[in-house]
Amino acid sequence: MIFATALCAFFKGRSVILWSLGTFMFGWPVAIVLAFIPASQAGQAKVRELITPYAVNKAIKEEIKDVNTVEDLFKQLENK
Repeated sequence: MIFATALCAFFKGRSVILWSLGTFMFGWPVAIVLAFIPASQAGQAKVRELITPYAVNKAIKEEIKDVNTVEDLFKQLENK
């Protein structure tokens, strides 16, 4: 339960340590409170900045996974 609360706090842009400590001390009601608190805009921006490079790299790898030669690249571009 502590891990789930920490993950939820991270994606809502809240303090992971404080919400995990609260869950440890008070139990599952803290997770319910966290679920109803609106997300922090500044915190979500930080999460987005952390995730964006990984998502872009993943998308690029998926896009060029079948390209071994220049001819393969041109064939892939013609299909679009």
